[in-house]
Amino acid sequence: MSWLKWLVGFAALVLMVYACALPGNLPVGQDGEAGLPGLYTVNGTDPIGGEYSGTLTIVETDDPRTFGVQWLVTGARQEGTGRLTGDVLTVTWTEVDNATGQGTGTTEYRIRDDGSMTGVWTADGFDEPGSEEVFPDQ
Repeated sequence: MSWLKWLVGFAALVLMVYACALPGNLPVGQDGEAGLPGLYTVNGTDPIGGEYSGTLTIVETDDPRTFGVQWLVTGARQEGTGRLTGDVLTVTWTEVDNATGQGTGTTEYRIRDDGSMTGVWTADGFDEPGSEEVFPDQ
């Protein structure tokens, strides 16, 4: 899959998540103390240096250390499962609902004290990683 097709798919994912997200329905705590679930703003750079933005939604599961994760970036949607270990959330994701194919990868976020996160992500088929800055919507 070419990088352009992948980028277009990733963008479609972001727009879909943004369009489907219902702000205020996800429990985000006061002063960043309620934990990880919630709606976030994402700003990132892909492996070839292109910038993007979108939304990230994190939801609880039955396991308090495991979370459902969904990105909506430039019309693409990625979904995954994240595992929290200390202040690091590691997510294995798959690209869904796009016309260009289905990519996979991993993202590792370091959670800051204020609830924001910095992340590095890899996508299968790319030699270089991408990066993200993530901020809770409040």
